[in-house]
Amino acid sequence: MSESEVEAIYYLLYNSYILQLPQLHNYYEMLKDLFAQNPDYFKVLSKKNLMWLKKIQNDINNNTFSLFSGTLNLSENPYENREKTERKHSQLCLGLIKNKEIFEPFTGKISSINIEHPTVYGPIDIFILSNETAYIIEVKTTSATHAIIGQVMKYWIAVSLKTNLKMFDEVKIITLCPSYDENAYKGLKSIQALPLILNDNPLRIKKAD
Repeated sequence: MSESEVEAIYYLLYNSYILQLPQLHNYYEMLKDLFAQNPDYFKVLSKKNLMWLKKIQNDINNNTFSLFSGTLNLSENPYENREKTERKHSQLCLGLIKNKEIFEPFTGKISSINIEHPTVYGPIDIFILSNETAYIIEVKTTSATHAIIGQVMKYWIAVSLKTNLKMFDEVKIITLCPSYDENAYKGLKSIQALPLILNDNPLRIKKAD
């Protein structure tokens, strides 16, 4: 297990808690096991994440389990300082939506596509609707690290909440990056995301495996 997988399970736990889904206890037990294996994995979570974990812990078992207390040296949230307005990134996203057919081998025929799609967790780089499926597209101009896992999971949670509105039936994740480190690739596969390789000159995408 890695830090990226801890992040992925955390966001699944958080989503299950907000929606009161039956998988809540399973994800909680998975995090307990991971902490027992290596507490350092949890340093990837932000202070806000740990506050939510404490609340979830209290609600599940009346504060009898002290997993998320102690002296963890917490890292800052890796997403708060993202430079989403970087010129190269913006130009790349614009180029992709102008050539939307580049996505269709992976999404099917596109009915709508937009850039900087708003969510409660920040804007999604590219948002696609195809048939009854919504696609979250995360674009990186540099190699993907484990931080991408928590980022796309937050977007997945935000978009999945709208399935109740019958706007679409399913939400999927696609990432476009020049390359992936091992933790990023394995973590994305573990959450059933589709990691693709992005080349910007000429503009094209292909499977990472």
